[in-house]
Amino acid sequence: MIQIVNLKKSFGGKEVLRGISLEVPDGATTVVIGPSGCGKTVLLKHIVGLMRPDEGKVIIDELEISSLYGASLFKIRECISVVFQSSALLDSLTVGNNITLGLREHTKLREPELNEIINEKLEMVKLEGTAELMPAELSGGMKKRVAIARAIATNPKYILYDEPTTGLDPVTANKIDELICALQKKLKITAIVVTHDLISAYKIGDKVAMLREGEIIFEGTPEEIRNCEEQKVKEFVRGRIYE
Repeated sequence: MIQIVNLKKSFGGKEVLRGISLEVPDGATTVVIGPSGCGKTVLLKHIVGLMRPDEGKVIIDELEISSLYGASLFKIRECISVVFQSSALLDSLTVGNNITLGLREHTKLREPELNEIINEKLEMVKLEGTAELMPAELSGGMKKRVAIARAIATNPKYILYDEPTTGLDPVTANKIDELICALQKKLKITAIVVTHDLISAYKIGDKVAMLREGEIIFEGTPEEIRNCEEQKVKEFVRGRIYE
C-alpha cells in the first residue's frame, strides 16, 4: 500500500502541499484531480522520491521512502513505473528499444528474451508490428501507448500516470482510458492517475481524491464526487461558480 501522511512542501516561501494525507488501495486505481497548479505533479514526484517533503511521510510497502537514499531508494523504485505527460520517449531509439530501456539498464536479459517482452507488451497495448518504428513516426496516441508498454515492461507493482490524456483528441483519449482500465483489470496493478480530465477520472477511477490549493478536499467514489454538494468540489466538477 502507498500511504501519504501529512505531506508538506513549499517553494520559495509558497506552500504547494499543505499537509496532504492519502491512502492508495492495493489493486485499484486512485485518481487525483484538481485545477492546474494545485500540486498534483509535485505529489507524484514525492511518491517516487524525486522530491523530499519539508514535513510528512511517503510510505510504500511499510518503507518510508522520504527517508531513503542511494541503493535503498533505488530498490523501492524498482516496483514503480511512471507514464509521463509528454510520453518521454527517446527520439534516437526505436519503439522496441524504448520499451526495454529499463530492462537493459537493470537486468541481464538477452536479446531473445527482450524481444519476447517487446512483442508481448506491444500486443497488450494494441501496437503489434511497430517495434522497429521511431518515435517521430508515431501519432500522439501511439506514443502514449508505447509509454504505457514501457511502464509495464518491468512488471511493476505500482504505476503512476501524469495527465495520460492531455493533448489527445476525445476519441484517442477514450482509447487510452480503456487501455488503462484493461491493464489494471488484467495485471492487478495499483495505479495513481493525476488528471484534470473529469471524463477520464470517472471512467478509470475506483477512488477519486480532489486536490485544491495544496489540500485534499474530497475523497470518495466517482459517483460520490458527482453528487457532492461541497461548494469548491461542485464548482470544479460542474464547471461553474456557485454564489
